[in-house]
Amino acid sequence: MTKIIIQTDKNLTDEEIKELNEVVRKIEQHDPTRNILVLFDRPDLNVMDALDFVQSVFPKKKRTCVICGKQHNNREFTCSDECHKKFVQEMIKQFGKYKRVEDMETGKEYKVPTEDIIEKGLKHADLVKYPKWRD
Repeated sequence: MTKIIIQTDKNLTDEEIKELNEVVRKIEQHDPTRNILVLFDRPDLNVMDALDFVQSVFPKKKRTCVICGKQHNNREFTCSDECHKKFVQEMIKQFGKYKRVEDMETGKEYKVPTEDIIEKGLKHADLVKYPKWRD
């Protein structure tokens, strides 16, 4: 990927910012693989204005909900709490209610709920909080 850095210490007018914004958009439309980083070094540009500008140039990427197919930009896989619950239930149905997780240091196996893995993630230090796996 190519990075284009635009830096200025000039106090840009609102019109100049709009023009710069248009140039960045045209570059992105011509070659969407480019990363464009716009740096402003000017005393009159506050953080919120800069954030608004960057968000207008780099809008959030739309994602597709794996449950309902709706376009969204909320979470990684689902668009709503309702779809998230359905997603978790589908994963439990597909992978089982519990997973056997082995501690690579001790060789002990633990019974970890699939839902916990999805919702909280799993850290090595947390394994001891779960019951040992019994066949």
